[in-house]
Amino acid sequence: MLMPRRLDMDFTRTPRPMPWLGVALLLLALLAAADAGTRWLEADEARRTLAVQAERLDMRQRQQVRQSQSAAQTRPDPHVLAAAQTQQLSLLPLLDAVERQWRPEVAVLRLDAALEGQTLLLSVDGKRLHDALGFVERLERDPRIARMAVTGYLPRLGLPAAERPVTANLEGRWRP
Repeated sequence: MLMPRRLDMDFTRTPRPMPWLGVALLLLALLAAADAGTRWLEADEARRTLAVQAERLDMRQRQQVRQSQSAAQTRPDPHVLAAAQTQQLSLLPLLDAVERQWRPEVAVLRLDAALEGQTLLLSVDGKRLHDALGFVERLERDPRIARMAVTGYLPRLGLPAAERPVTANLEGRWRP
């Protein structure tokens, strides 16, 4: 026959105090370990950044040495210099014409002019489509511009149609 087991339950036992000192020391050790880990990660990141900067500086110095060597080896051809000066002088009247027709409502973003074929490519931003078209009309009236045409435009959305800024691409020919 089975004997009932006696339960060891002591209802008069005195409570023990919580070991606060041990818990506090454990938390302090965890904080110190976290701080040390963070400092190590920061130092590692600083080392990597310094290595990247040193590599960039090294590469820049090598590139400057190569450029100075190539500049010392190649002397500009006088024919090339004369052609560049001629090109600059022949484009000055065209640039003057574009500058005279410019108004603050229009921003010239790109201007490509070619001597061969006397082609002119412009990219402009206008406060409104009307401003960009007015710039085209003013350019066409200039005697140095043979013809101008709008090859495309892109209105910016989000504003009423009358107030939409427009980016327009223009193409034309000019007279030398």
